[in-house]
Amino acid sequence: ASLRYDTNPGVRLKALEALTPYVKDDATVRDVVLEVLLHDNNPGVRSLALQTLQPVRADSAVRMELQYLASKDKDQAISRQARAMLSTLPEMTAAHRIYERLGFVRTPDRDWRPYPDTLLITYRKELAE
Repeated sequence: ASLRYDTNPGVRLKALEALTPYVKDDATVRDVVLEVLLHDNNPGVRSLALQTLQPVRADSAVRMELQYLASKDKDQAISRQARAMLSTLPEMTAAHRIYERLGFVRTPDRDWRPYPDTLLITYRKELAE
């Protein structure tokens, strides 16, 4: 409840920190953190929510929200962070073409494995100067 209703951003930050260990295994926690990322009015709280989602960035719901944030968020820092986290499965070739049409560039040096048998490839879109 602190994440949604407490007016003190410090309390919301502490609540996010407490949820961090559970985000990978609990879809309800993941959804709450996504809600904070999308709707909290404090950039520091949103930034921590984005960092908290790192272990689950391959999740389709998380990935869709990161794609939205990367292209539409008004806060440049959040947008930049979301861009840095865009990951996809190698077999999602249709998505790769869309990313490339939107100006995303493949970044093989940032590819990673959330699980030993799962490779995620990464894309980044540089900010316009």
